[in-house]
Amino acid sequence: MTQPQSPPSAAEYLQDPRFQQTFVLPPDADHHEPFTITYSDFGFRHPDGPQHDNVVLFCAPLFASRYLHITKDKLAKKHRVRFVNVDRPGFGGTTPVANAEDRVTAWLRIVPALLEHLGIRHVAIVSQSAGTIYALNTLLYLPHLLHPTRPYAALCVPWVHPLHSGSPMMGAVHMLPAAAVGTVDTLAGFFNSTLRPVTGFSGGILSALTGSLGLAKTPVLVDGADPDDAAFEDAVMPEVADFAFRQGCKGMGQEALMLLKRAGPKEVWGSWVDVDTYVPLLAAQVQNTATPGTATAESDSPSEEHSLKVDVFFSEADNMIGTTAGPKWFDDCWREQQRGKAIEYNSTVVPHTDHDRILDLRFGIVEKIFNTVNRRATGSGQ
Repeated sequence: MTQPQSPPSAAEYLQDPRFQQTFVLPPDADHHEPFTITYSDFGFRHPDGPQHDNVVLFCAPLFASRYLHITKDKLAKKHRVRFVNVDRPGFGGTTPVANAEDRVTAWLRIVPALLEHLGIRHVAIVSQSAGTIYALNTLLYLPHLLHPTRPYAALCVPWVHPLHSGSPMMGAVHMLPAAAVGTVDTLAGFFNSTLRPVTGFSGGILSALTGSLGLAKTPVLVDGADPDDAAFEDAVMPEVADFAFRQGCKGMGQEALMLLKRAGPKEVWGSWVDVDTYVPLLAAQVQNTATPGTATAESDSPSEEHSLKVDVFFSEADNMIGTTAGPKWFDDCWREQQRGKAIEYNSTVVPHTDHDRILDLRFGIVEKIFNTVNRRATGSGQ
């Protein structure tokens, strides 16, 4: 009888070339220097070519590394999903940008160029924490990249500014001098190399330095989650995180300043300024760009099939946006009076999770998202 193959070590796993991809944008009339982009690209590949792939474009949290969630490769293949995660400016080998207000602009330049290079036509958008800002901009300014009839976005522990969330921890961080916030990359690197945070990656500013404040030392395993895959993820992530930090995280300080709106103009997130003013803009765009002939006879709204589906996942414990005011404010921004009938919005609280670890394999949310991406892309369910 053939013995089951033991899982690879973290060092072996990290050598997979799919996690070490590079693309260089050539100079153009507005950019006089080449711009390097590093990214990971794993999961399922359709045998008939990339134009048939069901692709997740992942917008990472504060530590915007391409190595985040590389442990989801097996699960992505199971659900026939391709997963693309781009190092944002100043992370890994991606070229840094001069100012915090340049980060979103750079993202909107990087994404379409990279997807065209990869032969990818359409993507579903998945974000975690700080990645919300990039996800929202992608939905609004790059709508041609979404599925033409069944667009989908999943926003996990979406970032909410401390002025709205009332989070004591983030309120304290917001009061720090901008110069102190801007050094978070240096501090994170120091704590990572000396204290080795248990969870490896973090979506938060202070928890990025000290590790997750989890609900339990031994998290639950939800029904349907693969215990071996969850154990592998738990085992390798500290070393994966250490490796990712050593690849470079100088963009983290600039990212933190952008998130807290402590640098640049009030439009540092985008011309929409904040989520409450963003949603009506997105709703108008979805309404206007819906495929002709898809409106129902009773209204001018797109049919359910052609609406933008937005799923939001909050954690049960959250020291970044809180569990009351922050989620309530975010949900209220997406109420029907704001989003109209062109956007289908659903939010849920995931039991036993915290802000940093909500997408761990053991909690089943990534599998739920992948399943939705596959069903909507293939038209096998909404």
